Amino acid sequence: MARTQIPTASYDRLLLLDSAGSPLSHIAIGSPEWYKWLQDEQHASFAYKSDSGNFTARREQLRRGWYWYGYRKRENKLHKVYLGKSEELSLERLSLAARALSGQSLAQENLKRRQVVEELLTTIEPGDKRAALDVSDEVASPHKDDVGGMVASNKYYLLSQLTPLVGRDQEAHEVAELLRATHVRLLTLTGTGGIGKTRLSLQVATELLDTFADGVYLVLLATVTVPRQVPIFIANALGLGEAGEGALVERLYAFLKEKRLLLILDNFEQVIAAAPQLVELLARCPQVKILMTSRAVLHVVGEQEYPVLPLPLPVQDQVDTQVLAQSAAVQLFVQRAQAVQPGFRLTAENAATIAAIARRLDGLPLAIELAAARMKVFSPQALLQRLEKRLPLLTSTTQDVPERQQTLSNTLDWSYDLLAPREQRLFKRLSIFAGGCTLPMIEHLHASLEQALGIDQERPLLLDDLTSLIDKSLLSRVEQEDHEARFFMLEIIREYGLERLQQEEDVVEVQRAYAYYWQQQALMSEKDMDRHQDQEMWRIRLEHKNLRTALIWFAQQGQWDDALKLASALWWFWWAKGYIGEGRRTLEWLLSSAKEVSPFWHAKALSVTALMIALQGEYKQAIALAEKSRVIFAELEQEFGQGMALWTIGHAYVMIGEGEQARTALEAAGALVRNKGHRWANAAVLERLASLARDEGNLEQALSLCEQSLAIHQQAGSTWGQARALWMLGLIHFSRADLLKSTLALEACIERAGRVGDRISISYASVLLGVLKGLYGDMQEGDALIEQGLQLARDLGDQRGMSWGLTLLGWSYALQGEYTRARECQEESLSLLAVTSYEYKTFVAYALDGLALAVVGQGYPAWAARLWGAAQAVRQGGRSVPAIPATIQSIFSEFVQQARALLGEESFKLAFAEGLTMTPSQVLQARSQAPLSLSSASIPNNEESHTAAPNSTVLAGLTTREIEVLRLLATGMTSAQIAEKLVISILTVNTHVRSIYSKLGVTSRSAATRYALEHKLLP
Repeated sequence: MARTQIPTASYDRLLLLDSAGSPLSHIAIGSPEWYKWLQDEQHASFAYKSDSGNFTARREQLRRGWYWYGYRKRENKLHKVYLGKSEELSLERLSLAARALSGQSLAQENLKRRQVVEELLTTIEPGDKRAALDVSDEVASPHKDDVGGMVASNKYYLLSQLTPLVGRDQEAHEVAELLRATHVRLLTLTGTGGIGKTRLSLQVATELLDTFADGVYLVLLATVTVPRQVPIFIANALGLGEAGEGALVERLYAFLKEKRLLLILDNFEQVIAAAPQLVELLARCPQVKILMTSRAVLHVVGEQEYPVLPLPLPVQDQVDTQVLAQSAAVQLFVQRAQAVQPGFRLTAENAATIAAIARRLDGLPLAIELAAARMKVFSPQALLQRLEKRLPLLTSTTQDVPERQQTLSNTLDWSYDLLAPREQRLFKRLSIFAGGCTLPMIEHLHASLEQALGIDQERPLLLDDLTSLIDKSLLSRVEQEDHEARFFMLEIIREYGLERLQQEEDVVEVQRAYAYYWQQQALMSEKDMDRHQDQEMWRIRLEHKNLRTALIWFAQQGQWDDALKLASALWWFWWAKGYIGEGRRTLEWLLSSAKEVSPFWHAKALSVTALMIALQGEYKQAIALAEKSRVIFAELEQEFGQGMALWTIGHAYVMIGEGEQARTALEAAGALVRNKGHRWANAAVLERLASLARDEGNLEQALSLCEQSLAIHQQAGSTWGQARALWMLGLIHFSRADLLKSTLALEACIERAGRVGDRISISYASVLLGVLKGLYGDMQEGDALIEQGLQLARDLGDQRGMSWGLTLLGWSYALQGEYTRARECQEESLSLLAVTSYEYKTFVAYALDGLALAVVGQGYPAWAARLWGAAQAVRQGGRSVPAIPATIQSIFSEFVQQARALLGEESFKLAFAEGLTMTPSQVLQARSQAPLSLSSASIPNNEESHTAAPNSTVLAGLTTREIEVLRLLATGMTSAQIAEKLVISILTVNTHVRSIYSKLGVTSRSAATRYALEHKLLP
């Protein structure tokens, strides 16, 4: 069982860590929460780590009170320093103490941090533009954003050569000064491709690390072609996860609203239509600034352009070697030539020629690099002659036409013409890969095309050509840890290759071979998931971009069967990785667009779509689609297809508490998939039957079924399957009141799910494990785990997971006497459940029970009794809805007894009976009109003050939180502003707004505002 490590204060955050060192929660040093944490008697120590030094802080009691001291062992001796009282522990004092204990001088404080960045920057060539090799940026301190989600370290994508920045000192200084100016919010570095805009922007980043307190983040847009994806890439760079496009944009605004932060957006020219989104971002986030690299000006309000010019060129007639050696363009050429020819030197004999080459290449860094790389083949004079043949635009009879007419396209034309015909063919074909490729992929695609064209090429020739492309700087090879090496093109070179490919007669053949290759890979991975699931999962993750590209090509060609075949083969990957929203959107788009689809692929696409919808908690819609799929599969006599459709139907019925329908569907599914020998599907059926048995109270049967499911997954070596089975096993043991076995199962679930990136299982297991920690007495660690799981659900856009987390977090708050927070959690949970008409009965019952705990603590025993009655009604009527586990029920019974004591037995029974006749919507409106006065000894101590609930007949059954939202809405606040004010997510605000509109019978903000005014809700 994991134990919480000593809290760690790192830079400006106090992080609470689990046994693996993963953050569970955070507190900003110097904030009110920081000083409150320090003054809590339960918190006796923490570790402090920074560039200034490390030490352990301990709270010690002296005659006059409690004081903090810092300890560090150095040279076999324990050193001690006085820190002060809790209210005196500022970040500055901690930093001074660290230096005192380590002997480090103040001047050294930021040295290590700057050295890291400088080292990163030296690895980028001046013309570098695209992704090649991941290198972690350890400069930005990990922290947690205001709307949830640990912000991971940035990723820089760098080439492996070590080259310093050449000739850009003045530009870097000027750009940095512009960004320090108050009036500059959006600065665009413009210039042709390969001119070094990215390299310059990163140099500027080092000069501004201390200017932007919340960090400098690089967002690589090289692979983005759809403008609306820009916010997604920005969010990913900041560490925010997927929650649906609309919600993600609002979360991004909320995260950046108070941040003093610089975003560097690289390669914006291909998504220039997204510029208005950046203007809105800057308007809503007043302390954020953007540094852009683009080949084109954006032409938006507030933009400041900074043209990045070519490197300074040597004077035309200059022949002095010492003078030419000072030219940045010459320096860059020599540097790159030495990389391929170590003995190369600038001499009196070649200096003038090299200067001429630099001039003919217009001082463009990438062009110079590519030319210098040819020094392996050509002498400087021969190289210059080649350039003369390829620069027709430089020949002009007009006197005012400058010599400087070379473009990057000309440079790439020249580089392309240096290739042998066989190399040219390979270069164009490799450009079709998005996100890189491996050697087997290259061999397969090339062989299939050579065979189709009737060309017999031996494997050694292909390897020779591949090596030649690497040598000529058109391709780079990158080692992948624990994976096969991948080959990448700089994106600008890939674009050039694609343009060349479009000019060829066999372009369609290449695209077709590429698309069918990835379709075959997807189908093979789906088939092999039963045997090599872990391996296939990571392989498909690496090829996500290639699969998307292939799928889009099929759709563009109107090959709907092929598109659906590829998409529906990815169901397990979307599920396991939490890409449920992407899967659903893709399939719904294909199904709505497809024409003349074969029945089999139509049925499979319907089945997978139904699965995605069910995983998002929309069970009735999922059942309807899955039934359509089942009928088609039955007509085709496809047993396995029927089995999978029936599994989705059974799963959906389990989730809405319809036990008989669930059992019928799942048992039929089990018989069909067992006939086909599909172990994973058989184990999945057993796991769902175990869930059903648990819901019906047959806990020993549930345990047996779940253990069978787990055993199958273990025999198959399916880590993902084991994670899912272990989650259910933990839940069953929890229901059996075996807390130790439940804890062990859930911890094992989280460990296995973490190995394969199964965020869904981590989310649910973390929430329940948090409850268990609370039952063990560690409420702080328990709440942190629940909140971690809840945030994962929010990131995934999983409303069912959000309801699960909110409900159990509300339970925890109620048991701690924090009734207002408990009530808010349950009301938000019920608002989410209301979106699907309360069809998920288990969580509805749990949330009603939890809300009853909160309101009895607030002094509404009659309403609590009605809520308990309504929860019981949900469980009755033949529905398979589990009761509260006995371990929890024994604690909850104290609240029931309190309500009985406050009301009297007869009144309690009457209110409970009323609740039995009410729907969830009705009971939420049946609150008491005024709270009873409670003695301090009548219920668990609650330090927070609570206001009386509003009159239900006047306010149409609005919850306390909904009234707060309505008040703020009526004052003109936006959803983002309301979210910030109430410290909730924008998704939650929008859920409340929809509920308010529904209860008031209105459809607009103005109508809701009018209602608020009429009922005197505004101050």
